[in-house]
Amino acid sequence: MKIKVFIKGFLITFGIALVANILISLFWNYYIKDKGLIIDWETCFRMAILFAIIIPLTQLNNNSTG
Repeated sequence: MKIKVFIKGFLITFGIALVANILISLFWNYYIKDKGLIIDWETCFRMAILFAIIIPLTQLNNNSTG
């Protein structure tokens, strides 16, 4: 049961984090670095995977203790 909750949280968090990182990378490169509309895909996926692992694990631990 916990694995299903973790996978659902992983997928939702990954999607939200990926979109947010894409937008941040896009605006950063356009406005700050003046490179144009370029997305750093490698960094976006790394950050999204990192958030998608950490956030559901912390939520899973909080739900089991309280």
